[in-house]
Amino acid sequence: MSTELIHAVKAKDTLAVKRIIANGADLECVDENGMTALLHACELQSFEILKLLVDAGADVNHPNAQGYQPLDIAYWQGEFRMGCYTAESQRMVSYLSRHGGKSFS
Repeated sequence: MSTELIHAVKAKDTLAVKRIIANGADLECVDENGMTALLHACELQSFEILKLLVDAGADVNHPNAQGYQPLDIAYWQGEFRMGCYTAESQRMVSYLSRHGGKSFS
């Protein structure tokens, strides 16, 4: 079920993410790249899914294999996608920060 959560996040399937969380998914499972579902949500700039995961108890400071945390990825992906710090990135960074998120850098 844990990899099912990561697949649902990568597909941006909010309803599936809700269902999988409700069924007791391991929120801290990682894929072959050391990425959790929350890290993928940050990478994909999906605030709604990020919020679902954080509210369900996902670790906002769980790093990927390179040591980068969700806050870092949310910020960087916003810059990468738009050439500037986007409003969606700001929402994600603010939400993660309010829930104890820390930056690698």
